[in-house]
Amino acid sequence: MDLRNCFNILELPPHASLEEVRQAYKDLANVWHPDRFAHNPRLRDRAEKKLQDINAAYEILTAQLNHRKKIESGQNDLRQASKSPSNEDDTAATDQQSHGPAIKKPSRDQTELIVELGTRALLTACYSLYQTLHHAVSDLAAKAEREAGIQEQRNTGSRSSQNTRKY
Repeated sequence: MDLRNCFNILELPPHASLEEVRQAYKDLANVWHPDRFAHNPRLRDRAEKKLQDINAAYEILTAQLNHRKKIESGQNDLRQASKSPSNEDDTAATDQQSHGPAIKKPSRDQTELIVELGTRALLTACYSLYQTLHHAVSDLAAKAEREAGIQEQRNTGSRSSQNTRKY
C-alpha cells in the first residue's frame, strides 16, 4: 500500500501532520467499528474489512511520519551542533578536524524502523516475484495442456481416418 493510498483511506491530504493522522484514525475507527453493526452480518463484515484497511494505513503513515520526524530532528540537531558546539562538543569538534567528520549512529528506534521498512520492502518484492513466477508457470502449463489437446486431436483424427480407409 503506497502513501497516497494511505492518505486517501484516512481521508487526509498528502501533507497531513502526525496529529491529523491520529485524529482521522480515531474518527474513522469509531465510524467503522464492527461492533456498531452487530445486528447486520453483511455490514459487520464490510466494516471489519474497512477497519483493517484503516489500521494498515494508520500503521504505515505513523511509521513513515515518525521516521521523517526523527530524521528532521536529527538534521536539526546536527545543524544546531554545527552552529554552536558546547564545551563538551569542543573535543568532538577537534576530533572531527583530525579524524574527519563524525558519523552519527542512528538510535535504536530509527534502526528498528529502517529494518522494518526494509523487511516490508523485501517481502513486497518477494511476493511480487512469486506472483509473476506463478502466473508464468500457470501460463506455461495452460499452453502445454492446449498443445497436448491439439496433439491428441490430431492423433485421434488420424486414427479415425485410418479406420475409415480399412472399411
